[in-house]
Amino acid sequence: MNINTTKLRILRAEKNWTQGELAKRAGISQNSYSRIERGLQFPRYSALKAIASVYCCSVNDLIMDETRVERTT
Repeated sequence: MNINTTKLRILRAEKNWTQGELAKRAGISQNSYSRIERGLQFPRYSALKAIASVYCCSVNDLIMDETRVERTT
């Protein structure tokens, strides 16, 4: 499983927050959040839960299930 980095960027843009603002609200460093959003780091569950809480969504909403394929037909 991977973090849905596109969703993270979209959610942050909808709030009009910088990475630093989101990181502060989630209680993690801006550097860590940046690495998470770019897909370079998978967060600890506590950080993932904090990010989901800030966005008022579930942890599952932020995880991309690679076994499920979206079909557009």
